[in-house]
Amino acid sequence: MVNGLEALSELEYPGRFIMMGFTKLGNPTVVYGITGRSLSSQARRLVIENGRIKVQPTDQKILEQGDPNLLVYDAVIFERRKVAVSNGAQTENVYDHGVSDGHNLWSFEPDAPNYTPRISGFMPQNNFTVQHPIMGIIRRSFSGEPVREYFEVPISRGKGRLISTYSGANENPLPSFKGQPLDVEIEGFTARDVAINFYRSLKVKDNQNFRVAVATVCLKDTDPLVYIINRHN
Repeated sequence: MVNGLEALSELEYPGRFIMMGFTKLGNPTVVYGITGRSLSSQARRLVIENGRIKVQPTDQKILEQGDPNLLVYDAVIFERRKVAVSNGAQTENVYDHGVSDGHNLWSFEPDAPNYTPRISGFMPQNNFTVQHPIMGIIRRSFSGEPVREYFEVPISRGKGRLISTYSGANENPLPSFKGQPLDVEIEGFTARDVAINFYRSLKVKDNQNFRVAVATVCLKDTDPLVYIINRHN
């Protein structure tokens, strides 16, 4: 187990990332984060609307320098009994069908030469008891075929698992995330605490600030608690 959020801090450029786990109080928690190198990737923010956390543009003209179909989407759909999170348009399918069945409808993103993986997570509850959260990734193989992998998140207080689109090196093309999700300790007790700690952990190096936004959804017996940090509003 890496102490605190050092695992995330060590990634110079993670792209987008998902963390699923449990606070030290035992509350099921999901974190979604965005980093961006290009102006179009950075011209975004997260907003909450009707039980969804949406990725929206801060500057439509700059956003259109990239591919809006890959940059604007519902990142998190949540209610008291389940949460789905992803880095793209697959979020709805994951919410309806879970990660495995939801991913069967999708491939990696068509953004050559990076071929960005699709990453997703699903946290269901049964009678307010959280089942094991599941994370998944769809990445491109050397032969060009989609590779789908799935990972179970242990139910353990103060701990979580993190998966990102890229392995962390700021290179061209960007290397896809591979292997097991990163183990992290979840610092803080509230959605606000967790979001702040994750946002602060994103590396700023040589005056390169790739941070865009972080959102936390913390499930409780009442309505879920949400906290969002945007670099640009």
